[in-house]
Amino acid sequence: MQVHIPLLILCVLLCLIPSKNGTFREKWIMPFCMLLITVYMAIRYDYGLDFWSYYNAFFLETTRTEVTEPLFWLFAHIFSKYYQLVAASSIALMIAIYFWVKKYMPYQWYSLFFLCFMCIPGMSFSMMTAMRTVMAFAVMAWGLYKYYIKSNKVGLFVVTVIIATLFHNSAIFFLLLPLITNAIWKVKPFVFFIIFIFFSIFSFTGITQEISYSIFGLLKNTTLIDADYYMHYAEKYVSNVNGAIARSMLLFPAFFICKYARKIKDEGFKQFYVLSIIYLSIYFLSLDIEFRFTLYLFIFFIIALAMCLRKMKPLEIGRASCRERV
Repeated sequence: MQVHIPLLILCVLLCLIPSKNGTFREKWIMPFCMLLITVYMAIRYDYGLDFWSYYNAFFLETTRTEVTEPLFWLFAHIFSKYYQLVAASSIALMIAIYFWVKKYMPYQWYSLFFLCFMCIPGMSFSMMTAMRTVMAFAVMAWGLYKYYIKSNKVGLFVVTVIIATLFHNSAIFFLLLPLITNAIWKVKPFVFFIIFIFFSIFSFTGITQEISYSIFGLLKNTTLIDADYYMHYAEKYVSNVNGAIARSMLLFPAFFICKYARKIKDEGFKQFYVLSIIYLSIYFLSLDIEFRFTLYLFIFFIIALAMCLRKMKPLEIGRASCRERV
């Protein structure tokens, strides 16, 4: 069920339609594209690694489990049919994504959002796979806006993280965010870019595979993740050359974010930059469990990239982009 590929290509092309002052794109094109993707996600069938896993865990009597994060368990049991759970989680996800795109994404770069959403490994595919993480993301999207970007209310932010963790335990890593934000911001951006280059090289060598084994070995006796599953998965896929090549392609947008980071004065850019650096660090390290965390962060990476590209000189973005006022 690969309909999402031509669907996202269509969205990219629609967002390239000329629009004076961006009004047509903002009021019609973007909502229409988001609606198309929402409908597709909501009615999808047999798509995603965990599609049948969730069905077996929550709706099939013979394999039904009561062991999961409590808020997701309650959320899943609101619905009598599996397709209702799929649709509800998809709608919650796309509402959160639409909010961020509409609020912070420059209209000139709407097509960039859909291009990244389609091309970066793990984005659109993972969005339609990990429903618990998706619901945790929907909660964190609200908390990051209210208590991290618009204000610095650490206590309320921690409460939001706890609530999100009750949907999926991976959200707990956000507790570190208030502690590391200023430290990341103070480091020169190109220090991070050099680190990303080394991480990319490591992904070709199998070093990241060894790191995966070490981490999953430490977690083997905990209940945080199914360590045996991830150790088996790491053995097969972590050092995959195609995956390493795909990750290396992200060095190009990482370069632009690092290059223009200190020139952007837009509201919230500092926080978007920090979230992007965390996203890229996890992504380039290429541990198999990465998508559990990058799923939360990809939208902030795209927004930060768009803010940086908007500051480029006309000659740097080509004659085609000069037709629009940037």
